[in-house]
Formats: sequence, structure tokens, C-alpha cells
Amino acid sequence: MPMTGAQPLYVMIKPPPAVAREIDCCRRLLDIASSYGPARFHCTVLPLGDARDISAARLDRLIAIAAALSLDPFRISLHTLRRNALIGKARGVRTLRTLFKQGLANVGMPVPGYDAEPHLSVAYGNAPERRKAIAPISWIAEEFQLVRSIYGQGRHEELGRWPLIGRQTSFAF
Repeated sequence: MPMTGAQPLYVMIKPPPAVAREIDCCRRLLDIASSYGPARFHCTVLPLGDARDISAARLDRLIAIAAALSLDPFRISLHTLRRNALIGKARGVRTLRTLFKQGLANVGMPVPGYDAEPHLSVAYGNAPERRKAIAPISWIAEEFQLVRSIYGQGRHEELGRWPLIGRQTSFAF
């Protein structure tokens, strides 16, 4: 079956399954329709365009950039619902975005201008204007992924997954 819909490519961080279930419970308590399952919850680090327009060679370069990144695991803490997104403290998402953009620039690839506030959407489509504090939901991001989103099929195709590992030398004193 030919795919005619968009296939956006993203660098993203997904919450662990237990945290995704917690976010899903929060969504239901807030009476927000679930247009997609908890397995698709994510914080977008950087959109990279439509995967159908990316050559195999360019995809290989993107994978090499991702594999070369060095960053310690970091906490993501979401504490506010704004429209249909959970927002909070996620400085590490911005740091990972900056590192990936630097990797793109270093190899002469186009650098997306994306700089949205780190967030996790709990629903898509029109949302009422709202802002509401929620009980904090947090986790330690220990990995990031390169994912192709398949519109119309409601799924993410993982193209790569890398651990967040700081590569600073530790000294035993």
C-alpha cells in the first residue's frame, strides 16, 4: 500500500512506559480526548523534515551525528497543562537540540530554525486556551531516538536509539 501522507522525521525523547501511563491517566483526569496512544508521547528535540525527501546518504549522516553526541542523562519535569501540552522544566531537551544543530552545521547540513519550548503534547487538534497546574510528572531521560512518524497510521517508526552518556572522565579520589 503506497504511503501518500507526510512522514516527518524527528529527534525525540519518549517517556518510559510507566511515565507514559501516568501521563495518560493525567490526560483522562483532565478530560482531554486521547487521539493517540501513550506509546506515541514524546518531547520533540528537533524536526528534520519529511523522511521521503531525505536520501539514504543524508539519513546515514543524521545517524552518525546522533551517535556522536555526548550528554549526561537529565531530568524532564512537567507541571503545567497549557492548551494540549504539558510543559515544565526540560533544559536538557534544549541542550540536546543545540548539540544536534551543531552537529548538522559541522557537516554542512541545513540546520532547522526550530526552537520551541520543550513540551509533551497529550492531544492534537484544536484546543481551548487553558493553563492549569498539575501534579508534577517527571523522569530521567536516558536516551533519545530518531523517529519517522507515519501519518494516517498512528505510529512511529524508530530509525535509531542512543543512550545519553556523558563522556567526561571520572576520577576516583
